[in-house]
Amino acid sequence: MSFRGPRLTVGLVAALVTLLVVGAGAAVAISEKGRTAAVAPSSQVALPGTTSAAPQVSTSTEDRASTNLTVQMTPAAAASPRAAELQQLLQGYFDAINQHNYGGWLPLVSRASGAAQSRSDWLAAYATTVDSDIWMGPVGADPPRVQVRFTSQQDPDLAPRQLPVGCIMWSVTYLIHTENRHLVIGSTAPGSVTMKEC
Repeated sequence: MSFRGPRLTVGLVAALVTLLVVGAGAAVAISEKGRTAAVAPSSQVALPGTTSAAPQVSTSTEDRASTNLTVQMTPAAAASPRAAELQQLLQGYFDAINQHNYGGWLPLVSRASGAAQSRSDWLAAYATTVDSDIWMGPVGADPPRVQVRFTSQQDPDLAPRQLPVGCIMWSVTYLIHTENRHLVIGSTAPGSVTMKEC
């Protein structure tokens, strides 16, 4: 009686089982390597309070309007020989309002404008104000003046009585004076103030 057939079958089965075990082990190793590779980049994700390599940039128009506190110039404004000086004056003026800094605002306005509002009245009026999306427009020479468009956000209770809303788009022409050899912001030109709800 020959055992070659059964022995050959047993040997083939054993070899097949060995191949399956080795193959399974290799598959597990490859899987673990893939999992490690997939997890590794997550270690580069910025944690709260840290800076990531590629910060997210908001493309929302509303976000840009509500966060841009820099005085920008239209081409008409940039053409003025005093453009840079006026931009610096307006930047200081709006920074003082946004920071609720009466002491920073006072030297940037005319003596008459400063005398018209006490510190407590001014702080109460601007307590919640944030001015943004500020554009310096045409500059006039006779009398010296500059047109400004901006958006103000405030508690509706502190908004102008004629438009008690939380967001207002303004267009204002400020008269510019020279006091102690420095430019200052005076009153608004008559009939120049317009406003509408955002």
